[in-house]
Amino acid sequence: MKMMKTVTALALTLALLVSALPMAVSADGKGDFDKNDRIDTNDVRLLMNSLAKGKDVTLTQRLWADMDMDSKLSTTDARKLLSAVMMDSIAPVTNYAKPTGEDWWGENSVALLGDSISWGAGTSGGISEYSYVSYVKKAIQNYNSGKMNYGFVQAYTKQWAQGTNYTDSEEIFSWPSHTGWDETNNGNRLVKFGFQSVTPWSLLTFKLRSQYVNEYKYFTVYYHTEPGAGSFALANGSGGEVPYADGKATGYIPTNGNSAETKRTKFFKFSDCPKDSNGIPEIRICHGGTTEPVTITGVGCYKELPNTGGYVTFNSYSRGGAMLSELSYKVLEQAAKADTLIMSLGYNDMVWASNAGYSREDFINRIDYLIEKCNENGTQVVVNDFTWSNYNTISPYTGWNATMQAELDWRAENFSLHLRRLAEETGGVYVDHEAILGTDAIIPNLPDTVHPNNAGHKLIGQNVVAALGLTDYFTEEWK
Repeated sequence: MKMMKTVTALALTLALLVSALPMAVSADGKGDFDKNDRIDTNDVRLLMNSLAKGKDVTLTQRLWADMDMDSKLSTTDARKLLSAVMMDSIAPVTNYAKPTGEDWWGENSVALLGDSISWGAGTSGGISEYSYVSYVKKAIQNYNSGKMNYGFVQAYTKQWAQGTNYTDSEEIFSWPSHTGWDETNNGNRLVKFGFQSVTPWSLLTFKLRSQYVNEYKYFTVYYHTEPGAGSFALANGSGGEVPYADGKATGYIPTNGNSAETKRTKFFKFSDCPKDSNGIPEIRICHGGTTEPVTITGVGCYKELPNTGGYVTFNSYSRGGAMLSELSYKVLEQAAKADTLIMSLGYNDMVWASNAGYSREDFINRIDYLIEKCNENGTQVVVNDFTWSNYNTISPYTGWNATMQAELDWRAENFSLHLRRLAEETGGVYVDHEAILGTDAIIPNLPDTVHPNNAGHKLIGQNVVAALGLTDYFTEEWK
């Protein structure tokens, strides 16, 4: 069962502590930890040094420096230190930010494939503030001296239902105006979500949040192609179209294609867009004058044009409810062609996919496909395992029965193994957050049993940043 992962990890941790004890001599010379609920700080200091083995254990050392320097260490602080040691022990991917090639869009990039957990559901500020993705973006940007473009930003940017409350998930844009455009979901699309319209001349408007107006210069629009689809243009507010960044006229952009695929436009300048009454640029996407469908899936924001002066692009392909099992192989092919892929799907496949009609093989076959494509592209892989061991505390479906429970148990155990296999067979990094941090650290930070709160996302963010080899650049604030 899933709980065995955590037990095994804790057993290995205890073995590590036992092997280090002869080096941890207490103040009274006993050579062992005091048998009470507080640990002698001299014991811990020597233990930390022995685990470091002359190397910089940066997160551990930083935590140690922040703790009260009295003669005893609380078990809570000891647990924090142990978690830090485990995080520091993660062997990171190599040179994530020294790209080995180009992604699907011809850029040097990090791509994240996730569900609502990676969208920031459960936090007080959504993905832009307190999600683990935010910590990852901060570390990448800090490491790269601020040279990070935010590529794919999904079209749906606001409100995640948390009980009777809604958390604000705005990122770079405020909630779009979309009269005549409907929200649709389809596993043939990156993030599966899109705004679709069949209404001639209807407008879909994205507006930059005020704090980003002076940060991003360029943008591109992502759209979905399919047979029989229509066209769209970017309205300039005066009856014409916004020109491309190179000054060339655009006209209407066709979305008709022989197959389902996510494509994007050339680049535009925010400065060429129409402005609202406060001078905020607006991306006004105008449906063509037909009743053929047009589907917009996201917008990419750029400080500089891609591959300019060492810029790296972060693409977040995350959407609430997403399952690996439902995504088309074309979507996986696009996502897997990046310098580094952070694969964070799995929870919904474990709990919900079976009753939605997706088989075990749907998940496993896509793991195989990701292994094939990542190896083919030389993509470095970080795998987040979010298949929490408390899955038995939920009742996903009406009429839950023993057969459904047995299937859920099988998926909980085996899907986790396949996530690990994805990392192992691509030479990547497998990050089982619950095993690293301990069930007593993760489970209390899942207030709805699924989505981490702010504290949980911070712990997860530390682990993922460590897996990227960027622990020294972890911060809670933008530098």
